[in-house]
Amino acid sequence: MAMDFGGHGLSSHYNPGLPYYQQNFVSEVRRVATGEPE
Repeated sequence: MAMDFGGHGLSSHYNPGLPYYQQNFVSEVRRVATGEPE
């Protein structure tokens, strides 16, 4: 499995001025690992 984090790869980029926080990535990994929908 390869995750495509928001703002990277083929996914949509974050809105201009919206910072990238490590906690956002941690939340995305948890969501995928638990099978939780968006």
